Amino acid sequence: LIRNYPSAYNSVVFSTAGGCLPIEGASHDEKNQHCDGLMSSSLDFIRDHNEIKTVVVAAAWNSYLKPIYGSREYEGLLRSLASYIVKLKKDNKDVYVILNIPAGNELDPAYIARRGVSHYHPIVTIRSGGISLKSLEASFGDISRDMRMVAEGAGAVVLNPLNYLCQDGVCSGVDSVGDPIYRDSGHLRPKFVRKHITYIDQTLLR
Repeated sequence: LIRNYPSAYNSVVFSTAGGCLPIEGASHDEKNQHCDGLMSSSLDFIRDHNEIKTVVVAAAWNSYLKPIYGSREYEGLLRSLASYIVKLKKDNKDVYVILNIPAGNELDPAYIARRGVSHYHPIVTIRSGGISLKSLEASFGDISRDMRMVAEGAGAVVLNPLNYLCQDGVCSGVDSVGDPIYRDSGHLRPKFVRKHITYIDQTLLR
């Protein structure tokens, strides 16, 4: 859509780094010290550029928050996220928070492509099934609900990828012709994103 109707969409500035939880005050291990100050510097950049109208905050939230769920650190991070959104709203920014995509070993192409070795020429078959919404809900539903409540309460619009990537109670790891849509257990293939992840288009509309 952006390619076909460029005048209808805004350009994008990315502020990101690997292994970083995009919440002010989040602690990072020695390997990810480059994350410190990322969100503060991003806020400064946004405030220095009045032409920025929309801010999108997204991450593999479950990976960071599941190990500390229910702790004081967890509650503090949610409060910090809310505070960050409030700051952006006070600066008249539209804010979107994108929740976790479906993730798990069952979606990894290495798992999906099952190689049989009983023949001289190995035969590759495709596992089906993906991950059930019920399973994701049991593992991460509380985190998603907490994030939605906090983000919406602070004034953000929350987008839940599960509403778009899952059908009939199942989140598949392959498309309609059986091609993998993930490059590993937690990252979608860029080709699939370009063609099918249209739910983020609204964040770029002028």
